Amino acid sequence: MKRQACIAWMCGCLCVAPAWAQFVVGNDGKTLHHQSGLELSQEGVHEWGQVHFPTVDVAWWTDDAGQPRFAVVRDDKALIKVAQHTLYVQDRGFDPVSETPTAAARLLAKPGGSAWVVQFHTQPLEPYRDALAALGADVRKYMAQQAYLVEVPADRVAAIRDLAFVRAVIPYHPAFKLDPLLVPTALATDGDARRYNLLLHDRSVDRKAELVAAITVLGGTVHTVSKGGLLASATLTPAALRAVADRPEILAIDEWTPIGTDIGHARQLSGVDGVRFSFGMTGDGVRGEVMDTNVRASHFDF
Repeated sequence: MKRQACIAWMCGCLCVAPAWAQFVVGNDGKTLHHQSGLELSQEGVHEWGQVHFPTVDVAWWTDDAGQPRFAVVRDDKALIKVAQHTLYVQDRGFDPVSETPTAAARLLAKPGGSAWVVQFHTQPLEPYRDALAALGADVRKYMAQQAYLVEVPADRVAAIRDLAFVRAVIPYHPAFKLDPLLVPTALATDGDARRYNLLLHDRSVDRKAELVAAITVLGGTVHTVSKGGLLASATLTPAALRAVADRPEILAIDEWTPIGTDIGHARQLSGVDGVRFSFGMTGDGVRGEVMDTNVRASHFDF
């Protein structure tokens, strides 16, 4: 079991020390209070933990009904939410603590990889990013729910798992990156080379050059690389597709298609066609307006 911890910046380094006094569970095991006097739960407190930062206090627990919850307290104000433990990748969702995602062995990350998914007991917070950075991790992308995709050397993963606010750390497997329709192709022992879209999570010129070089060594053909963006395309054999999917800079892969008119697809995916055909609603005579009134500075995250 991880220890509850207080994480504070001292002398320019990250220090961990006990912090038992930030939150207190009532003698009846039903209530949870913050040291400021805020009452955070009356529905039971089980399997709970806490962490303290200079700017925010955080606690997580399971209530009597088995519902995971968390509270973020800042400036004597509390945000209390139901925790979301389902991790979503492509067309599937699973709990990384209690479930093992199903994937063929050839679509699992090789040992020693640097692409990892880090899920928290709570919503991600800026102090979490700071703590990950202090351990040498680069946060690349938010992942639903309550998780980050990070790049970090494999020998630092154990230290990340030991952070009190971290719930789970799992590899970002090639199976997570592939469009489900591509899985049979990626598992094939042979087959024709096909063209794919490659979505990266790093815009740097050096990383793109490394990817181009790797694809060339694999016998693939690179067709396009976005200079300032994150998209590339390449023709790959099934074996090369598996190898590219295991590269840490790759976020997602789907099949390349020629440029076409996609408004029909957009109407299907957004549900517009369903409303139109089911209810006869066309939008004729309806006007809509979206108005941006600037940043709401009172939002809790500020």
